[in-house]
Amino acid sequence: MTDDCSHIGLDVGGAHLKMARINASGRVQAAAQWTTPLWQGLDALDRAVESIHGKLKTHEAGKIAVTMTGELVDYFRDRNQGVVDISRRIENCFGHESVRFYAGNRGFLESESCRNHVNEIASANWHGTTRYVASMIERGILFDLGSTTADIIPFGGGNVLASATTDHERLRTHELCYTGVVRTPVMAMVDQLPWGDGSCPVMREQFAVMADVYRIIGELPENADLYPACDGRE
Repeated sequence: MTDDCSHIGLDVGGAHLKMARINASGRVQAAAQWTTPLWQGLDALDRAVESIHGKLKTHEAGKIAVTMTGELVDYFRDRNQGVVDISRRIENCFGHESVRFYAGNRGFLESESCRNHVNEIASANWHGTTRYVASMIERGILFDLGSTTADIIPFGGGNVLASATTDHERLRTHELCYTGVVRTPVMAMVDQLPWGDGSCPVMREQFAVMADVYRIIGELPENADLYPACDGRE
């Protein structure tokens, strides 16, 4: 294998598909993301995956490593269907031999094994990130703040030290928080806001999301939020 061989990492979220391409030496060559509102169907995912596939030269193609959280969206009947349908879409595009799906402590599995290991594959990206960081740093806490959720995961001695594994358990231990930089509605963050010399309760309407807040205070570049504003305007 030479440095010309590219390996692809895909994280299939409910709102975004994220891609990173590395060479055989582990150096990142490219990174990008696409909007993939899976709650509306899988067409956007198909287009994004085909775009990635089209940019890869055949002789450069290596392994495709996949994590996912998109199986959570209500387009799917349940998580089982989500994991199976997403894995099939990825496999159909890149081929059975190239694709592997991350399944926590089980490592990477072929797509034919996905149906039997749904619970390990579903929403396992936090585990993969922490496992990698734990291999580089002796101990610490991983704080991964995304567009929709935040992961707070302890690690040490080369191991992931999370006290829970499933999303339900992780919510109860507060290792998973539904707080993001972009998509979280402001009404989910606060009950009241300062107004004049007092305060005012927040309307339970999705007039604004946290992307608006971070943009106003100058901490979010315009191109970091790929979705339209709540009112559909700029």
